Amino acid sequence: MLALLIVKALIWSLSLGSGTSGGVLAPLLIMGGALGTLESELIPLQSPGFWAMISMAAMIGATMRTPLTAVVFTLELTTAVPALLPLLIACGTAFAVTVLLMRRSILTEKVARRGHHVMREFVVDPFKTRRVAEIMRPLVAELAADAPVREALSLLSLDRDDGASEYQAFPVVDGDGAVVGTITRARLAEIAASDPAASRKVGDLVRGTPVIGAPDDLVGALADQLVSSGAECASIVDPSGTLVGVVTRRDLLDVRALHRRAELEHQRMLQAPPMRVRLLRLRANGQQKLAEQPMESAATAESEPVG
Repeated sequence: MLALLIVKALIWSLSLGSGTSGGVLAPLLIMGGALGTLESELIPLQSPGFWAMISMAAMIGATMRTPLTAVVFTLELTTAVPALLPLLIACGTAFAVTVLLMRRSILTEKVARRGHHVMREFVVDPFKTRRVAEIMRPLVAELAADAPVREALSLLSLDRDDGASEYQAFPVVDGDGAVVGTITRARLAEIAASDPAASRKVGDLVRGTPVIGAPDDLVGALADQLVSSGAECASIVDPSGTLVGVVTRRDLLDVRALHRRAELEHQRMLQAPPMRVRLLRLRANGQQKLAEQPMESAATAESEPVG
């Protein structure tokens, strides 16, 4: 069994490493079964065939990242239905270990090494799980389409106390309150500087189709609209047609940044030493300090002159 395990692993590694297309399922079955038979000498609670079956299923479920498939496949192959619980435990444990230690499964490793982007399993896109209502900014100012440029700039003065100074883009509405587009503060200032008379209207500066979303929309759908239109912000309208807020490109970046911070915090917790190891370290540090205190006291007493 040991020779079978070593020879099969060597041949399989050479086959896959040479760049040729090789099988995955059969080698994993053989190596898993051989490994389980060897382990049965150390765990004599069941027959060697039982541990060979458990190891075979765990090997498939871990390396291919398919624990349930491995359980069903093994049950169909052996008809050992009473071994369902041990199979679930073994495959689930092996799968959890590979998720923590390996970036990809064996099925996608070769694709990734050829330069193709392969998304990791269980990676949640924050744009697909959050609603627009969770990230939109409250509406503090809207510009009328028939308002002069200088009047709009005075409306967006920096000394306002409603938070408008933090916004760089604002929705533009017509006489009926319908959104016709958005315009940035920088664009208004540029037009006001180039046109001393400031005769142009805000509505004349709006270009393209406005990006309008609803509070219940997914953030990803709204982000796609902003990218395709090139707009700086999207206007959020409730079901009654009332303008209730805006979503800027910065808000979308904040969503990604928040998700990134959560992932880094999760990785930091996984990489932290176990509680027992940390307690032992703290105890060792405390004993070291106690041991150093008499030495420091003796050194201080020797250095002080005797009165």
